[in-house]
Amino acid sequence: MREPGHVPRFGLYLGNYGPKGTLSAGRLKGLAEVADRAGWDSIWAADHVVIPSVINTQYPDRSRARPFRADDTEMAFEPLMTLTWLATHHPRLQVGTSILVLPQRNPLLVAKQIACLDVVTNGRVASIGVGAGWLLEEFMALGVDFSQRWGLLEEHLRVLKLAWVEKDVAFAGDHLSFDPVRCEPKPVQVGGPSLTVGGHSRRALRLAGEVADGWNIFAVDPATVRISLEQIATAAALVGRDRRPDAVVRLVMPAEEPPPDAGTPWVLSRDPDRAMAALDEYHRAGATDLVVALPETWSMSQCAEVAEWLSSEVLGSLGWLRGSAGA
Repeated sequence: MREPGHVPRFGLYLGNYGPKGTLSAGRLKGLAEVADRAGWDSIWAADHVVIPSVINTQYPDRSRARPFRADDTEMAFEPLMTLTWLATHHPRLQVGTSILVLPQRNPLLVAKQIACLDVVTNGRVASIGVGAGWLLEEFMALGVDFSQRWGLLEEHLRVLKLAWVEKDVAFAGDHLSFDPVRCEPKPVQVGGPSLTVGGHSRRALRLAGEVADGWNIFAVDPATVRISLEQIATAAALVGRDRRPDAVVRLVMPAEEPPPDAGTPWVLSRDPDRAMAALDEYHRAGATDLVVALPETWSMSQCAEVAEWLSSEVLGSLGWLRGSAGA
């Protein structure tokens, strides 16, 4: 949980799944270096265990320019392993996921992996964003019941919370039960890293407040952030939790300048005044982390140039830079 009056963390989305022709370990390493040199706070990764060769499921975001296709996403680097690797090379950067498809994974194993990540980075896990998932064919390949994904997500979240604080961890739920076990080491962060839930549905917002620590979302305007955080805080209060929810908001730096009247504040402008105004609105709405994605077609030099521009002309002017840009 971040305190009132905080300065949002600013991070880079690594785009760790994509076409074979443009995505590689070298590109991920280069992007982490770009974020570090620009003085940004964090790096973030998404999740697909496998990419089905044939995808009939409609991607939930219908504003996407083209359908979700296997050829566009077949190279998928596992997020927790990727972040552990990059964090060892960049001891200043924090790390996070946006989004980890938690129902597809064993929650005790995930609890162990994240705890170890927090230990080896000395508490540098910014937030673990989790979601129920949307890709039916991927669930089928992994042998997980797609229709039960929301119930699984809730129980898995509860297991993570228990595993990070209890000496002897036991659980009895509708989908998962196990006798007492010990899951060590515990995270460096007391109670474990922040858990944020992705999705727009009422069920997602309820889980974000009742069980998790906040929201993790992409392509929403500041007003939606504000309203959703109020709903999350209400859900938390109804179960006796008194906390300000975290909010990880993913933004986009486009290849081409968006028009001023586009109505998409999450698409950042190359005009510094417009970019500062948009980021400040998200800050005022309650965002604790702002994460920007750069075009996957850009070279490393293009990514570095724009990252340095954002640092010097936008983040520096806002007083948000904590790292050593150019280090």
